Amino acid sequence: MRILKIYIENFGCLHQYTKDFDQNLTVIEEENGFGKTTLANFIKAMFYGFSGQKKSISENDRLKYAPWQGGIFGGNLEFELNNKKYRIERFFNPTGSTGDSFKLIDLSTN
Repeated sequence: MRILKIYIENFGCLHQYTKDFDQNLTVIEEENGFGKTTLANFIKAMFYGFSGQKKSISENDRLKYAPWQGGIFGGNLEFELNNKKYRIERFFNPTGSTGDSFKLIDLSTN
């Protein structure tokens, strides 16, 4: 599997952020506080969603990465697997899993 591109509408400190991934190696070199860890957690959340319902913000990624500036919480990720391209579109409800949405789209057939 290879990640091709991500688009973050809102996720933690990241807002309307797009990143195309190189075929061989993509280096994300940014200043401290940019959101590199947030970006890694976005990728994880796109594939696996959020787990747990802890009340503590430090133990609940849904609360931790809710958009700082408000707005729609989520985005999309394009990837390639076995020579087929797909897009995951996932949006989250900041207060709980009710209202989350998930789509997996085959990019060759939509």
